[in-house]
Amino acid sequence: MTISDSPTITLIFKGLFLLAFEEENKFCQAGVVLAERHCLKMDIKANGVLLPISPDILPDGDIFFEVPGRASSVNTYEPGTFDRDTAKDWRDFRWLLDFEGRELYNARLRFKAGALNRSIFIHNGIFYTLSVAPVSLINPSGRSKNIIIADKIGCDIYLDDQEEAVLRYGPNSGSSIKLKKEPGISYTISLENFCKEPPRSTPDNSDFAFYYDVIYAPRNSQFRVIRQSADARNPCDPVTVGLTKAPIS
Repeated sequence: MTISDSPTITLIFKGLFLLAFEEENKFCQAGVVLAERHCLKMDIKANGVLLPISPDILPDGDIFFEVPGRASSVNTYEPGTFDRDTAKDWRDFRWLLDFEGRELYNARLRFKAGALNRSIFIHNGIFYTLSVAPVSLINPSGRSKNIIIADKIGCDIYLDDQEEAVLRYGPNSGSSIKLKKEPGISYTISLENFCKEPPRSTPDNSDFAFYYDVIYAPRNSQFRVIRQSADARNPCDPVTVGLTKAPIS
């Protein structure tokens, strides 16, 4: 699956999310990790200008994004083989760190009951890496390796003439926003799950540890991921989106 530079809509994920792809029904579930001090924010822009339809406060509950009239179908951009040490295509989705992949646990993981109770469901689009960051991956024995991982994930949706995308949110999905294809207009929907307060002052103050509030793993088998450079945008230094296999519950 290829991507172009002119999608109608781009979804952007940054912060504490777990992505899972449901193979049978063809949708992506982005689980929102509800860590302390964090909050989920969303804004919608048209050609870079914030739209007044962006909700000031995002109510609790799941969020759904779909193109009515289309069958559910999501894909990932993965051109050819991939090696994290030598790959050059920075849009390759496989820069995303896979919890169940060979670099971490290489096994199906269990989730703590009730720990992940809010998700974003995407039924159409192609996922890819939007930006990357250098980090240190520290395994349970304390050995460290410097690697590059996805820092921000994009999902492009291409609408045909007369099509519209619908975003549903709030209690019982009772609120909705419709985005229609219009000549010369492209939309960006940013979804961020960052900390809203200054972090505790620790030498490796990475949000990666919050994933273990959701994923079951004994303390002596847990990894650490630490960003190698400071991030003034978000001082609590999240190592952002993780990947796992569906279903998340």
